[in-house]
Amino acid sequence: MLHVSVIGYFKFKKRSNGWRANLFDILIPIIGIAVLLPVLLHIDNYAKIIGGIWLVIGIIILILNKNKCQIDWLEANK
Repeated sequence: MLHVSVIGYFKFKKRSNGWRANLFDILIPIIGIAVLLPVLLHIDNYAKIIGGIWLVIGIIILILNKNKCQIDWLEANK
């Protein structure tokens, strides 16, 4: 999910252009996905369950804190 969010943020939200932006914002995250995908597919089922629970907990915390926490430094870099 991290690699996809990097592509989404830098390529679509910040609309970065140029060959360096394509290299760092698209190609390297895709390489990261290609490296991690076989690892994620072959880990133990218990690890997948724990990872899924961890993801759900993170999403719940994000939803509960969505209006409480503002990231000012991110907005300042626009």
